[in-house]
Amino acid sequence: MTAPCRARGVVLFEAMVALLLLSVAALGYAGLQLRALREGATTMWDTQALLLASEMADSLRANVLAVRAGQFDAPRAAPQVGVCADAAGCTPALMAQADLAQWRLALSRLLPSGSGVV
Repeated sequence: MTAPCRARGVVLFEAMVALLLLSVAALGYAGLQLRALREGATTMWDTQALLLASEMADSLRANVLAVRAGQFDAPRAAPQVGVCADAAGCTPALMAQADLAQWRLALSRLLPSGSGVV
């Protein structure tokens, strides 16, 4: 017995529909992967910013005299990172300047468009 003419090609049509559905599912999965990568990068930057903010908070707690004098408030003109290499001859103001310079340098290196204000 032979199949009627109108029944031919049904299997090919079903295969094309299945391939189309599989392609849409693969594109959706790829989109989810890209979104997960972007969110992971954002989370990494957020974590890095949190760690740097915590580092500056520790510097503020360690140098209460400079905080009271307002040494961390105003932006300084091109502070130098190595100002207080040894703590022996370092004043609270110089320590604040060195901490702030080191923190701003870390912000600019570790974060995209990294800048910060205390």
